[in-house]
Amino acid sequence: MAESDRTGDRRPGHALIRARGGIRYTDDVPTQGALHAKIIRSSVAHATIKEIDVSAASALEGVVGVLTLQDLRKVAKDCYYGPAYRDQPILADGRVRHYGEPIAVVLAEDPRTAAAAAGLVDVDFDELPVVLDEVEAATSDMVIHDEVNAAADFEDLRAIHRSQSPNVYVTHRLCTGDFDEVARNAHRVIEHRFHTASTCATPLETISTHVTPTPEGGLDVRSQTQTPSYVRRQLSRMFAMPEASIRVTQAPLGGGFGLKIYIRLEALTAACALYTGRTVVLKCDMEEQFYLPNRRGTTSEIASALDADGTVLARRCRIYWNGGAYADIGPRMVTKSGFVAPGPYSIPVVDVESYGIYTNRVPAGAIRGFGVPQVVWAHEMHTNMIAAELGLDPLEFRLRQVLNRGDNHPSGTALENCDPRRVLTELHEVLESVPLGTDLPASMEGWRLGRGLSFGVKAAITPTTSVATVTVSPDGSITVHSGTVEMGQGSTEAMRRIVARELGVSCDEVVVVSGNTDSVPWDTGTMGSRSTYHMSRALANAVADLREQLTGIITAALGTAPPPDANPFEVEGGVSGLLRKHFGSMGASLVGVGSFTPSYEKPDQDGRSSHITEFWMCGATGVDVAVDPATGVLKLLRLVSVADVGRAVNPAMVHTQLSGAAVMQASMSVVEQVQYDEQGQVLNPSLALYRIFGFGDSPRQTPTGYVEYGEDATPKGCGESGSLAVAPAIAAAVHDALGIWVRELPLTPEKILRALTQGEQR
Repeated sequence: MAESDRTGDRRPGHALIRARGGIRYTDDVPTQGALHAKIIRSSVAHATIKEIDVSAASALEGVVGVLTLQDLRKVAKDCYYGPAYRDQPILADGRVRHYGEPIAVVLAEDPRTAAAAAGLVDVDFDELPVVLDEVEAATSDMVIHDEVNAAADFEDLRAIHRSQSPNVYVTHRLCTGDFDEVARNAHRVIEHRFHTASTCATPLETISTHVTPTPEGGLDVRSQTQTPSYVRRQLSRMFAMPEASIRVTQAPLGGGFGLKIYIRLEALTAACALYTGRTVVLKCDMEEQFYLPNRRGTTSEIASALDADGTVLARRCRIYWNGGAYADIGPRMVTKSGFVAPGPYSIPVVDVESYGIYTNRVPAGAIRGFGVPQVVWAHEMHTNMIAAELGLDPLEFRLRQVLNRGDNHPSGTALENCDPRRVLTELHEVLESVPLGTDLPASMEGWRLGRGLSFGVKAAITPTTSVATVTVSPDGSITVHSGTVEMGQGSTEAMRRIVARELGVSCDEVVVVSGNTDSVPWDTGTMGSRSTYHMSRALANAVADLREQLTGIITAALGTAPPPDANPFEVEGGVSGLLRKHFGSMGASLVGVGSFTPSYEKPDQDGRSSHITEFWMCGATGVDVAVDPATGVLKLLRLVSVADVGRAVNPAMVHTQLSGAAVMQASMSVVEQVQYDEQGQVLNPSLALYRIFGFGDSPRQTPTGYVEYGEDATPKGCGESGSLAVAPAIAAAVHDALGIWVRELPLTPEKILRALTQGEQR
């Protein structure tokens, strides 16, 4: 595992700047003279709205207005948004479909008055039946959306269509043969069913947005968004104004994890600002953040047909995704996650159907892993349980049929830049380097020890576009303009190192600029671990453009072209001297422009494509646990993460990305769950009631490893690779310790004890 891209000394990174209090978050921006907004939310999960009485709230001193959708239609051309379907109104459209849905908004001169007035708004409901379970909703007579319009924002989503079942907003199928025929002739068929819970991203910095109408009739937006270019485009569409008149400033993020992508508060805040002609500030508290998109719960049914020696001949998967009340990016998740549902194995016949389903839960979004951890949970639990039932070593069982680099994935796209076998082998080496139970605290005497492993692959979102510019200033220093959003993952440092390496200069000579849509070019978004790969390709093209310009100047000065491998930054007198000689005594700037949009082939009727993704990611996890058999309490002792990274731009950041993702996923696997009562009310919308890992819960050891493919390989993001296989690895370790299987997340003490009591062996 070679360490690379160490050109120049490292400057203080974002982590150090954040630790010193040097980051100016949205809440640090002065709001004098702004109106403060407070949302009135639904107290029921499904109902038609009979009446909204705003009289008492409107009469409160300091209240400027109490607005409903009818008011906002006066300033918005389209009041509906969504990246896949335009199904979500900025305020309720006469019907609420989930608990906590925005119904109206108070605008007041200060936040306390706004909150007090919100409590005075009286909403009269006519309640409707509630459906919360995804499998039940798929065939329910209670229709949640009568009609929705496709958004067609993204090429891979233009062909989506709703199922004949009205609550199934998308169905994805991947089929390479007839499972039933293979199963009839197989030695045996093993089937299992698994569940995952809805969880919340819980970034400690809650979402907020500031919007100011500009004198020219545009919008100045400050938002904690991971997708500033997309937000600008959607605001342009919704308010019928040119994109050039909208500036979206991406505020520093105190955590995102997929919650802060696409439209969140921006459209509602912009509508309020246009309605009043004043700056409007809208901030969610922690409770309200639980009513923003959660991670999708799932039910997965998976069956494998085996021959006499345990080789998997065919696999069938049925995945039911609980999308909540609005689809958000669900159709893409159902598709992208669906085609990796069989696992990273060479299986001749696969038959996958994946369903995105409307329910009356809080809408679901792309929270940490883009749905892939949910399907990896199913296929790796299934794999571990088959190995246990056949008496086979789980690693050896996997290595029999694991895909190799260059093999065709069941989706039809080759694993050209991904090697699952190497990743799995590397994991085993790191995991087995320390004996199970090493340094076990004396307080855990009598606890049972176990070790487990799992792994999975994920496809990059394709197609998406990144554009970048690289500018050389008159003094020879370099400025990079990139739309990649820095949110603690180290992207700024990575971009600096990538450009320094391409140009053969020191990192100290490179400055990365990001921040707003007026100063940086288009980027689809910082999500799905796409940015490092896509932006590095765009930057390489920008550097090539800059080199071509500099070579032209050198050729003009010398009367002959320099050698093809010559570095323009190493000319006599330096680049600054070259620019002064060419442009005059003050010199001038040169700008290289580069973009990258990967090719994409639309899947055929069987869901297969020769280029369904630009690149693959692979992540493997090993876990050592201790379990108290008397209480079911589970403690993670060691959490090992290994991923393929293409080329490690910043090895230290690879470790923090992998270990951080793994610990967060461990929290979602062991303690986290958004809970609902039978009427659809969220029961634990606060950090006092919704548990996440603290330092005491986290494993003491989080070693990592990575696989590279040479110095010429394109670097890949790895933040999501560390999250893919954590849950099934923990469950496998629990089985190793106690001999029981828990098939439903989270892996709480209650479920472990129940499985022990029931003697759950399969």
